[in-house]
Amino acid sequence: MGHILRACAATLLVAASAAAVSAQTITSLEPKACKGAPGNAAAQKHDHAAVIYDCAGAGGWRVKLTYFGTNVGADFTNAAAKAQPFTLRAPFNIGPRIEWHASQKGVAPQAAIVRLHVRTDSQRTASALAVLGISGGRMCLAGIVDGHAADANAKAREFAKGVIANGCAASTQAIGEKSAVVDELLDLNK
Repeated sequence: MGHILRACAATLLVAASAAAVSAQTITSLEPKACKGAPGNAAAQKHDHAAVIYDCAGAGGWRVKLTYFGTNVGADFTNAAAKAQPFTLRAPFNIGPRIEWHASQKGVAPQAAIVRLHVRTDSQRTASALAVLGISGGRMCLAGIVDGHAADANAKAREFAKGVIANGCAASTQAIGEKSAVVDELLDLNK
């Protein structure tokens, strides 16, 4: 009888830990993986026109990237939801992919992680990871971690688990230590 109880307890423990691990899907934001939306032909003729790409996300989400000069915006929409698009901005570039996270396999995404790029004062590129929360067809910017922080990817994924469990806070958080890159992106995405 004791063996049976221990086996049942071990099975429940394994099942509980498997449910706690988030399921992950990765989608591309590379131009070759996206559709060119109207505007691209105009951009080829005029240097001052927006370049637009329509990219597939996960769980019914679409991402429309709009490049205009050195700025880029990503509009996230979900056809099933009647919510307004959520816009994420970066002063240089976004991508090249998005990690979509859910509490378990087969569940719609509840968080996403995307890399945002900025141009520093010394004309070098720096980056940060934006953690997005998803609930009821709505999206929010939950947190930003500096891309050069130790274990930045692990910190963003751990923060995404908290977003899956608790949703978005009232304001966007700096994950770990603040930096000039994080401050710039927080200001840009208020």
